[in-house]
Amino acid sequence: MLQPVAGSRYTLSFEADGVFTARIDCNRARGGWKSTTPGRLEFGPMAATRAECAAGSLHDQMVRQLPNVRSYVLKSGRLYLSLMADGGSYEFISLP
Repeated sequence: MLQPVAGSRYTLSFEADGVFTARIDCNRARGGWKSTTPGRLEFGPMAATRAECAAGSLHDQMVRQLPNVRSYVLKSGRLYLSLMADGGSYEFISLP
């Protein structure tokens, strides 16, 4: 299991108009998302800044893998994003 050094440097925000914004370590991203049925989630193309983050960053991996998210679960204040073909998952904690 990979875990970022500072979890607060990895955030997702979903807007009702189908746009998401993200902080992925030292970079920011914005793109489209859709959920055609409950539990189903897909990210569209995204634009991201390209600063080089410090060693140990999950930035490159997440930017590469977010387009492969296919489903989600909300449970106990946590968002779990699952990658297609049992490629793993990401866990986000709800911030106050």
